Amino acid sequence: MVDTTTATGPAVELSHVSKSFGDNEVLKDITFQVGEGQVVCLLGPSGSGKSTLLRCINRLEIVSGGDIFVFGERVGYVEEGPGVLRIAKSDALARSRQNIGMVFQRFNLFPHMTALENVIEAPIHVKRMPRVEALAEGRRQLERVGLGDRGDAYPAQLSGGQQQRVAIARALAMKPRVMLFDEPTSALDPELVGEVLTVMKQLAAEGMTMIVVTHQVQFAMDVADRVVFMDGGVIVEDGTPAEVITGTRNERAQTFFAELQGA
Repeated sequence: MVDTTTATGPAVELSHVSKSFGDNEVLKDITFQVGEGQVVCLLGPSGSGKSTLLRCINRLEIVSGGDIFVFGERVGYVEEGPGVLRIAKSDALARSRQNIGMVFQRFNLFPHMTALENVIEAPIHVKRMPRVEALAEGRRQLERVGLGDRGDAYPAQLSGGQQQRVAIARALAMKPRVMLFDEPTSALDPELVGEVLTVMKQLAAEGMTMIVVTHQVQFAMDVADRVVFMDGGVIVEDGTPAEVITGTRNERAQTFFAELQGA
């Protein structure tokens, strides 16, 4: 297991997390930590629990057991006393989510809003940011992802790669401390994948804490501090990209990476 502790503790900590949908146990006793500034890539076959794990961190799914902490704050629950927890109310949950940005497979942009309007929607309505300040922040984030000149464009006028970059800018506009990416390039045509990965590499270089579900093995090799290989709802391997991708002795992982790299 990789040591992720720092003087201030881990950025993200999962302790014995499980998640079931009816009789289907999707996550089984998951425990790992992500240090501040680390990039961790979650790889594994479809159905291994990777996306569910991300959704639990952001409390889009409620865990069946265990605890998740983001910068020391328990996600989804408030501690009222020793060992006494209650489900966080919507305002407390919204506050905790402000530390977590998430980018999905699909862009989920509002089609009737321009790129800039999509980016400033949450800062204005969730953070209550003054509109003038939100506009300045929105333009800065669009510039950050290479779309400073497309703020007035509607989603239908943008390529898939550009729409995904707007989605990244939208998440960044909330000034999160952790970014979660759930297969951010899987819905893109091959020629558009690179522009999104370039933005993600830039964020990693800036020190953003990132957890990325991906099948982009080269991205994981180039950018990740750690690779976590999941299969059947459990963590099978956790180590450096070289240890997990090219050095694994696990037969299931070997087959998975051989198939990906041979595709």
